[in-house]
Amino acid sequence: LSPMFVLPLVAWRVFLCALNNEAALLNKTLNGESITAAQSALALDFTPMSDVRASDKYRMKVAQNLIQKCYLELQSKQIETRVVNYA
Repeated sequence: LSPMFVLPLVAWRVFLCALNNEAALLNKTLNGESITAAQSALALDFTPMSDVRASDKYRMKVAQNLIQKCYLELQSKQIETRVVNYA
């Protein structure tokens, strides 16, 4: 497994690589422990901004949750992480 997490900043057309995040996952068994380490490492790679739309803590949590979501989706096709039906 050689993941490379790239977060695009569309407004500036710049791509940043999460090197600490990548190092936390590189050559590791993909499990809950390695995912938690990758989520923590993401905080070393980026400092999100705060504005009226979202706080920096919220933005970081969303990015960390996307790593968890990816892990869950890789575990089983039966785990639904998307809203597929509406009430």
